[in-house]
Amino acid sequence: MSHHPFVLGGYSGMEQGLAWAQRLPKDLKSLINLRAASLIGCPF
Repeated sequence: MSHHPFVLGGYSGMEQGLAWAQRLPKDLKSLINLRAASLIGCPF
């Protein structure tokens, strides 16, 4: 991946996001999921 800095940056961002998400309270995760779904037009 070091040969492709764009891919490395995206992968690093994803890993950091996953690590951060593990520290969130469960009810806050639910609210974030609902907000993300509404932003992309998901019907649930």
